[in-house]
Amino acid sequence: MDVQLKASSRVAVIDTTGSSTYGTSLSALLTGEGYQVELVSRAGLTEFAGRVSDYDLVVFNATLLSSQQQPFLDALDAARAAGVSTILPSQYGGSHAIPLLSSLRGDPASADWDFVSVGVDYVPTSQHPIFAGYPVGTPIELLTSTLSNLNQQYGAFSGWSGVTVGRLQSRVDGSSLGDAVGYQFSSPSSVDVLLSSLAASTYGWPDERWTDHARRIYLNAVAWAIDARQAELTGVVTGEGSPVAGATVSAVEAGVVAITAADGTYYLGLPGGKLTITVEAHGFATHTEVVELPQEGLLRLDVDLVPPPRGSVAGSVTSVDGAPVAGAELEASAPTPWTATTGEAGEFTVGELLEGSYDVSVTADGYLPAHASVTVVADTTAQLDITLRPLDVGVLGDVDMTVTHYLRDAGVAAASLEWGDDVSTYRAIVVNGGSPDEGTFEAFLDAADAAEVSLIFTGTWGVDRGGVRLLERYTDRVSVGDQGSGDGAVVLPDFDAAHALFAGLPDPAELVVAGGSHSVLESYPGEPLASLSVARDDGSVLTGLSAGWDRRTSSSVEIVLSTSAVTEVQGPGRGWTTEAGRLLVNAVEWAEFVSGASWDTAGQGNSTTVMLRLAGSEPWPPPADSATLVIVDAQTGAEVVRQQMSWAGLFYLATAPRVGARPYLVGAEVVIDGIRFDLPGPRLSP
Repeated sequence: MDVQLKASSRVAVIDTTGSSTYGTSLSALLTGEGYQVELVSRAGLTEFAGRVSDYDLVVFNATLLSSQQQPFLDALDAARAAGVSTILPSQYGGSHAIPLLSSLRGDPASADWDFVSVGVDYVPTSQHPIFAGYPVGTPIELLTSTLSNLNQQYGAFSGWSGVTVGRLQSRVDGSSLGDAVGYQFSSPSSVDVLLSSLAASTYGWPDERWTDHARRIYLNAVAWAIDARQAELTGVVTGEGSPVAGATVSAVEAGVVAITAADGTYYLGLPGGKLTITVEAHGFATHTEVVELPQEGLLRLDVDLVPPPRGSVAGSVTSVDGAPVAGAELEASAPTPWTATTGEAGEFTVGELLEGSYDVSVTADGYLPAHASVTVVADTTAQLDITLRPLDVGVLGDVDMTVTHYLRDAGVAAASLEWGDDVSTYRAIVVNGGSPDEGTFEAFLDAADAAEVSLIFTGTWGVDRGGVRLLERYTDRVSVGDQGSGDGAVVLPDFDAAHALFAGLPDPAELVVAGGSHSVLESYPGEPLASLSVARDDGSVLTGLSAGWDRRTSSSVEIVLSTSAVTEVQGPGRGWTTEAGRLLVNAVEWAEFVSGASWDTAGQGNSTTVMLRLAGSEPWPPPADSATLVIVDAQTGAEVVRQQMSWAGLFYLATAPRVGARPYLVGAEVVIDGIRFDLPGPRLSP
């Protein structure tokens, strides 16, 4: 591009005083080239913003006080809005135009200033009219020190969002000092030009330290800024013939982006030359094309996007027992968002999917939500089979889903329930509290026992907190004794570490940190398992029953935990230790284990044959380390039979002598991996 000067062009130079040595020198340089120049004091920026459209170019040469920074931005914005080009220079210090743009608007990302010995040079990095007559990559002497110490100050920048065409380097050793020359169009006929180190100031001005090259480059920049015109790239983006809205059209080298309108049209103002254009839209293959733009004028580029090859996903959703889950909802968000609902056989199929990896979430009533991943390949059907765990542990009286989420995080398929909900499909229920009336509570107990659902009652301090209080209020099975809050840590000492309830717990186990709440049981008819200990502020130590169990039916148990209730102020992350959570999870796992066991008995002559099946057992190896049959007197609780059971391939078997004319209760102690599970069994009648 040949640089053409416009003798009639009007240039405003923003000067520190309106008549400084540096502004006057710069004005003389421009006037000598035929420009009409007005020096404008920085104090008049606010007034100037209102008449900026009177000029063809504004040079922001002044250093600015903090009170003048906003008027500077206002004047710059006014110039851009009016289609007036600007030159934004810098030198040593943070009050020049470029560092102010960096600090106030973050573009460029950073601005630096310092000094080097002898002088600094420009190095063109791209061909451009500003560097007309200078080859790319060859240093151009810019500023030369005239001081006795040979120090030469400079300014530089980096991270400019526009186009950078030159850098700054030290003349002595050639080290790079940063970016130096850049531009960005503010309209198709106006541009902002960054010229680092060429603010006319005490560190160099046209009559002092500026080289002939500096003056020539400055005049090139002025001429180009006044005459600069963008090329225009426009067109319509379609996909298989239909307009595509929201497509991204990018000019890669220029860093300019446009988004297509509802009718698929777009417009880009660009510098002339060879540019790579990319067009991207969801659901279509990316289009890339190299175009040659004129220095000014219009180039039309219409693009019809082509959908990429697609694949599909098919599969099934089943329960852990292999039964199909109908009505399960599957959802994936990317690369192609999709949803599906399983049919009666648990099957689903989804087609027309983009290639890539999909994270799939699955939900179904009565089942724990699940997640899976599948990779889709074009022109193939990926298989995705998902197994859901039924929600088999309910939580009554939960507090903001705290218990439910804690159990789920521990791998328990838990669901939050309301009082009055159907409980017959669950294997265990954690009774954490709530406010049922007596009729609702009794109906709950009857329904749980009818379905042989195990129950875990939790307690804590307070007459209206925890499931143990409900059991005390509406039955005669338990009585709460001492309770408190704000004392020492709640500790569980001297328990049977081999029992399933205490698996993985240290002895002693700290359940609640100092200052927490607690309660103990005064009476409980079941088997006691552990007592707690709390050191009080008065020096005394509270001790009392904290954990116990009893059979409810032949396949369900009742577990009481006096200090395991979750409240608004105590629970996971609020005073509970890891051991407290482990205790509750152990109780749930024990209750589930009980619900998975089944019994058969047959009397013949003077003996009784007892068979015990454990859930999920295979013929070999035996599922447990050992199984011990225990028969107790139903009235006195006295143990009358204890003998080892043998593994018979699918069940444990024992033949016990008939024990008398009174009713007896069958049970077992099953040891798995060193942990003992107490199992209730059927009642033997005479």
